Amino acid sequence: MKSRECNGGFQPAGWRSNDGSLWFPTLKGVAVVNPENFTASELPFPVIIDRALADNAPVAARDASFVVPPRRKRFEFDFTAPGSAVPEKLQFRYMLEGFDKDWVQSGSHGIANYTNIPPGSYRFRVSACIDGSCTKNGSGTELLIQPAFYETKAFFLLLAAAIVGCAFGFHRMHVRHLKHKEQILRKLIDERTSELRDSRDQLEARVSERTNDLSRANQTLEREICVRREAEEKAEAANRAKSEFLTNMSHEIRTPINGIMGMTDIALTTDLDAEQNKYLEIIKISSNSLLRIVNDILDFSKIEARKLELEIVPFELRDCLHDVVKLIAIRGQEKGLQVHMEIAPNVPNSLAGDGGRLRQVLLNMLENALKFTKQGSVSLVVTVDTLTGSETVLHFAVADTGIGIAKEKLTLIFDAFSQADNSSTRKFGGTGLGLTISSQLVQLMNGTIWVESEPNCGSTFHFTGKFALSIPFPADPPQPLERLLHR
Repeated sequence: MKSRECNGGFQPAGWRSNDGSLWFPTLKGVAVVNPENFTASELPFPVIIDRALADNAPVAARDASFVVPPRRKRFEFDFTAPGSAVPEKLQFRYMLEGFDKDWVQSGSHGIANYTNIPPGSYRFRVSACIDGSCTKNGSGTELLIQPAFYETKAFFLLLAAAIVGCAFGFHRMHVRHLKHKEQILRKLIDERTSELRDSRDQLEARVSERTNDLSRANQTLEREICVRREAEEKAEAANRAKSEFLTNMSHEIRTPINGIMGMTDIALTTDLDAEQNKYLEIIKISSNSLLRIVNDILDFSKIEARKLELEIVPFELRDCLHDVVKLIAIRGQEKGLQVHMEIAPNVPNSLAGDGGRLRQVLLNMLENALKFTKQGSVSLVVTVDTLTGSETVLHFAVADTGIGIAKEKLTLIFDAFSQADNSSTRKFGGTGLGLTISSQLVQLMNGTIWVESEPNCGSTFHFTGKFALSIPFPADPPQPLERLLHR
């Protein structure tokens, strides 16, 4: 209204009539406008891009486009849409074609920010919206980001050429170096070949000499092998002869011993004076000891010949145990010792196995306990280790309050002809075969044998054995051995 077009000189530039119309003088006449006939535009006015910044520095426009110098990383566009009837509803969206895939909503803020845009040519478009209605296409301007020297194709070509040149130069240097090393290597190979020829000749001479030595050694070894084989065969034959001799002699010796024992028992039933009775008792005890030694030797010879086998026959466990303990209890009373036996309630009675060999093992352990115990007691405890519907593993423990065994001797007592103390043989008697035979019998019962002992504190011999059940027995949980031993 301040232009010359609407300047009325000294008259007012505009005048309002009674009906509300506005009158404006112009050079071409009077312009009349009635405000009541105007309505607010439903679409916003086109957006105007005010400025563009690169790293907070203004970017100059050239031919309706912005040209950004190289090495600029942050970009900002400021824009507005003047003349809107409802500016509070005005919303903006923008898109940098070539970088954004879709419109970016910026809300009511007329600012668009970008960072790290690659060099190139782009088009920035911005559109204004009111209640979902937006200007078509939107306002736009071209954006040209100039690349730095190191971002140009020429630089990459020069760099590639430099790399190729360096690689080629390095390759040529490497080839020259390899050729030089090849010459040195050839010289070394010739020298080593000459040395190897000399070494080969010397080695062939040594090999020939050593071959002759080995031939002579092999002949000597073969002769020694033949001698040793003959010695082994003679030893095996002697061992078989010894076993057969022991077996035959044991049978031959047992026959007169049994006769002596039988006649002694008969003589003891006749009228004798005290001295005669004493002599016959000594003969009976000596015969029993001799028979036991003969039986041990016979069993040991069978074990060495691997001819000892167990029978599998039904037997009553408690009857077997009571017979053994009854015999030991009589001998214990003679020495003033108490003999105890405890059997866990869940131990089955009807078993299948070699009851005679079990009795032999128990007798050997209980007799040893009596032999080495001067005062106190000897006890036998039987418990169950495992119990199934068809078989059981029983745990036997023979404890005494005797002289005990030193720790360093515990591993020797199961060896043949061995005792914990050599003086024991003279003092207590015995051959040292009892525990060896018992150990082998326990192994044949698929069990294990061990001992716990301290000097002057007594000993406890343990062994386990597996037996079949001749009558099914309920599998109750086994009771702990310690509770039974200390009841």
